[in-house]
Amino acid sequence: RIYAIDQSYAQLAEAWRSFYQYLGVSQGLALAQIMRADPLSQRLLMVMLPQLEQDQQARLRDAKAESSRVTTLTQRGSVGIFILSTMLAALLAYMVSHQITKRLGALNIGTAMIGGMSLDHRIEVKGSDEISSLGRAFNDMAEKVQVARQDLTAANDQLAKRNSELDAERQVSES
Repeated sequence: RIYAIDQSYAQLAEAWRSFYQYLGVSQGLALAQIMRADPLSQRLLMVMLPQLEQDQQARLRDAKAESSRVTTLTQRGSVGIFILSTMLAALLAYMVSHQITKRLGALNIGTAMIGGMSLDHRIEVKGSDEISSLGRAFNDMAEKVQVARQDLTAANDQLAKRNSELDAERQVSES
């Protein structure tokens, strides 16, 4: 059977070669070669067609299997990426909330201490965000209140000294 197919191929190839040789030279001989090639082509197609169909079906099955494999792999990859990104988002949210809570706690303690007249206490300021800005404002306020307190204490001491001098003078005057 393979020998017959090889012979048919050889005859078909020869018919087409002859056709191209006679194409511009003798139209009749070229036409005769086409008529010789046509039944050979049909016979080869009838012999080869079942095998070609089987090969095509096999390629189709392989392509479907590969497509299914790739689809499964893609779905698994998508789920993995989704889980990983969700975990990263949760971790990032935890870290940000932890930082904000920590810094707000330090701000709360600092304001309580400054409000309790512990004017030497300073709130730790890191960065240039709103919480840091608020911490700087409280530190500036504590500094100004501390300076005002020192000025008031100095004025009070001076007033007490002046009162002592006045009492001493009054006692001298009364005696």
